[in-house]
Amino acid sequence: MREGSSSILALCALALASGAGGQTCQSPLPAAVGDTAFATTPGTLLSLTAAGSSCDVSSFGSNIIFNVSWLRFVPPSTGDFQISTCGLVPFDSRIAVFGECGNQLACIAGNDDSSGCQLSSSSVQWASRITLPAATAGVPY
Repeated sequence: MREGSSSILALCALALASGAGGQTCQSPLPAAVGDTAFATTPGTLLSLTAAGSSCDVSSFGSNIIFNVSWLRFVPPSTGDFQISTCGLVPFDSRIAVFGECGNQLACIAGNDDSSGCQLSSSSVQWASRITLPAATAGVPY
């Protein structure tokens, strides 16, 4: 997660994380401002196709995130935070941020394949980046 211009990463209540925790929205891993290590949870998926959902994460027609894990981010201050996998993952990634667990209509932002956002292992632009606008201090995402 990036606040202001510092170069840091954290992923929140979204479709990336690691291991035993983070396998459901109800039991997310904690994320903070700064780098947050993550991996995927094999065999899971999140479909973002609910009518009225604002989470259009793919211009390629598939709004499904595979191998999903979850993190929860509680902003230490009010402001914009950048969520990015740019240069940090060797696999195609998608990001979705929710204001309410389990409610697809509470999607705040989503992304797949940001322009200029490369994988860590190649120049292919399949990594993702979004800005969580006007996040409120102390409110979990």
